[in-house]
Amino acid sequence: MATPIAMPRTGDTTTEGRIVAWPVALGAHVDAGATVVVVDTDKAEVEVEAPASGVLRHVYVEAGVTVPCGALLGAIADGPDEPFDAAAFHRLHHRPDVAALPLPDVPPPLPPASR
Repeated sequence: MATPIAMPRTGDTTTEGRIVAWPVALGAHVDAGATVVVVDTDKAEVEVEAPASGVLRHVYVEAGVTVPCGALLGAIADGPDEPFDAAAFHRLHHRPDVAALPLPDVPPPLPPASR
């Protein structure tokens, strides 16, 4: 069974984070509690710990990309030979907190065109 790695919310005002690095190589073993990904938020650079021991099976967000809190970053599987469907896992575990993101500046709608 695989375990998700999600973008953490590091503070009340944190809405997103940028992936800085994946210190663990794809396919490498990782112990629970070890740093698996480093993210940069509005507060600080944060080392995200692996929620479980296993193999870093899939990385969904590469370094340099900014995503909302709750977004699925990666997956840790029990072993390298465990069946794993990356797309299905993403559908189940990708839960970005889009409600916390600021709304973009949108101009008011134009009045209806007169005929």
